[in-house]
Amino acid sequence: MRRTACLLTCLILASACGPPDASAPWTGTIDTLPSGTVVVHNPADGIWSNEAAWRVSEDLRLGAVDAEGPEQFGQVMAIQVDPWGRIYVLDGHAHEIRVFDSTGAYVRAFGREGSGPGELRRPMTMLFDPEGNLRVLDPPNNRISVFDTTGAYRDGPWMAGSFFTTRWPGGYDDQGYFYNFLPDFGQAFRFLIVRFDSTLTPLDTIRIPEYEGERFEYTSPDGNNRLQTDVPFAPFQVWLLQPGRVMWEGVNDRYRFISRSLFGNDTLRIIERAYEPVPVSGADRDSALAGLEEFVREGGKIDPSRIPGTKPAYSAFFLDRVGTLWVLPFTETARQDRVVDVFDPEGRYLGRVSLPFELEASPWPIITDRYLYAVTEDDLGVQYVVRGRIEKGQ
Repeated sequence: MRRTACLLTCLILASACGPPDASAPWTGTIDTLPSGTVVVHNPADGIWSNEAAWRVSEDLRLGAVDAEGPEQFGQVMAIQVDPWGRIYVLDGHAHEIRVFDSTGAYVRAFGREGSGPGELRRPMTMLFDPEGNLRVLDPPNNRISVFDTTGAYRDGPWMAGSFFTTRWPGGYDDQGYFYNFLPDFGQAFRFLIVRFDSTLTPLDTIRIPEYEGERFEYTSPDGNNRLQTDVPFAPFQVWLLQPGRVMWEGVNDRYRFISRSLFGNDTLRIIERAYEPVPVSGADRDSALAGLEEFVREGGKIDPSRIPGTKPAYSAFFLDRVGTLWVLPFTETARQDRVVDVFDPEGRYLGRVSLPFELEASPWPIITDRYLYAVTEDDLGVQYVVRGRIEKGQ
């Protein structure tokens, strides 16, 4: 799935906003428009001093190149963390969930391949419901398999399979309603959010804001084969939901995020940051063109002149459980995912955090007050689940 419509986070409860975490004056502005929309303008520099800056240090890693048994991950589709710090890893190749305690010790696995009760066929993602049970979305089986934290199978309510994506952005809101992410059939690259009650009865349909990104397209002479792929480094749309019935979205041709009410479409807050666009290097272009070889082999045509000269402002953003905004900016390096820009819940830019590992935006990380849980991989493509301790400065 392309990056245009991405992201519902790990269900974040935005908190009331206090003073920024910093030791220097903030030079941005916060304005309230007549409509009630709050606009936050940030300078390019954050307000953290060296002492106040947050740091992330890796303190746990699951997986290894020569691992055998439960730490040999095939394809990590999702991770979750329960209140006791236990880590749940959904392995799509093994069709099972593996549980590790807070020290990294293996606890148990549950689920297996199949179509019977408690069995999974290409599970897509998982999340905790309001009752504390783990729900695993299984599109090929057209259902959600429900397990308790001991791994016991509880239920398998029907849910129409839609499509497969490693970045499923659905979840529960703060009132217990469930949101699923579905394609708008008949509309290419259009997506819908469907809201369900506790019995999974559909209640509302919400259309995702539309954005036409730049694509290379190819249609075979007989019209039977149509291909599309994103133009490398062209701006695209990023969005996420949070439990308070709010959608955050942005088109990354600028460093800007907009939050809107899901019901009423009122613009609640706009966060902007000044920044200097990063040039696309020759190595960046060569790498991007190499990634389009399959499209070319299938008959597609590439026009390198359409590749922009500068990179987008960011590739993804997340909210943690208190409403702090974490942003993955594009940088000069080929892999931009070793740094994160951090904004407080009010929208003020605090500064940049260096990460000790490359953070994969798919599956989405889990961010708590103390830890960042994420999936990373090495140069051989071996996946690991990592936990980084968040050390907040004074």
